[in-house]
Amino acid sequence: MLKQKRCLYPIVLGLAGITLVALVLISGCTPPKVAPSGFLSNYGKLRQDPVDKEAQWWEMKGIQWHKYRKLILDPVETRIDQSKAERKMTQEEIDNLANHLRQTVINEMQDVYPVVDKPGADVLRIRAALTHLKPVSGALNVITTAVLFMPVDVGEAAIEVQFLDSQNNVILSELIMSSRGSMMDVTGVWTRWAQVESTFKEWAKKLKAALDEATGVGQ
Repeated sequence: MLKQKRCLYPIVLGLAGITLVALVLISGCTPPKVAPSGFLSNYGKLRQDPVDKEAQWWEMKGIQWHKYRKLILDPVETRIDQSKAERKMTQEEIDNLANHLRQTVINEMQDVYPVVDKPGADVLRIRAALTHLKPVSGALNVITTAVLFMPVDVGEAAIEVQFLDSQNNVILSELIMSSRGSMMDVTGVWTRWAQVESTFKEWAKKLKAALDEATGVGQ
């Protein structure tokens, strides 16, 4: 009887492992839920994007997006509650990532939308705040890969964004992006911030694509 019970252990462990992997895969398909930080003016107006599950947005009716040809990019603010963070981070890490995000957006935009420092009739101002960051635990992924044959820990990030007319600072649009990395990203699940930095690149590409469509520039 004892031998029969022991024979069941690998089966039970295998089923537990499959269940865990399934739960992780399901959770990996949904963006992290992040509480509003207070950076935006009206969270009640935001609506889920019908195509992009990571985005919620609102825009004023009748905006003449086509007139905006240049950008002012304010320094990215950080509104991360460290007491509620799933994984500890230093303030230096957070500040460095905020600077990295801004530079990533500049690199993506500047060839089509010159980044300037003075308001103008054709200048769109963008304000942003990082509201959530979660680094990858490479050590945890080493363990789960050995046991479950796959990494399970991924990076996360969320941002709140305002788009304003640079001359009068009227808020034209507001946006929340909340993203979770992929376990299929085999190069990013071993280092602390690689997936978050990849997310920044994706955000920058999405922002440029949205502006291209709205303004007709860059197409």
